[in-house]
Amino acid sequence: MSERGRETDPGVDQATTVETPRRKFRWKWGLAILVLGIAVIFIDWFRLAPDRTYQVFAVYKGIRNILLGLFLWWLLFSGLAWKTRFKGLGGAVLVFVL
Repeated sequence: MSERGRETDPGVDQATTVETPRRKFRWKWGLAILVLGIAVIFIDWFRLAPDRTYQVFAVYKGIRNILLGLFLWWLLFSGLAWKTRFKGLGGAVLVFVL
């Protein structure tokens, strides 16, 4: 012990506040969902080329799947704070409602 009191161990962190790790926005997953969904729509479009009715229904199905995938990614895997996720979800709902 020193005269001034206890010595501090240089290996021990003396900070009283703990920094939380910064959240990382995983935008590449959202972009991958969008690109894969568009690719599937194009593949279905040319696969069902002779029949326009099936082409249109395939586009509807593809858009529905893209929106569902982006919704799940946004809420579960985007890496943003929950407050930001819910604000984005609320903004999307307002756009669709209005």
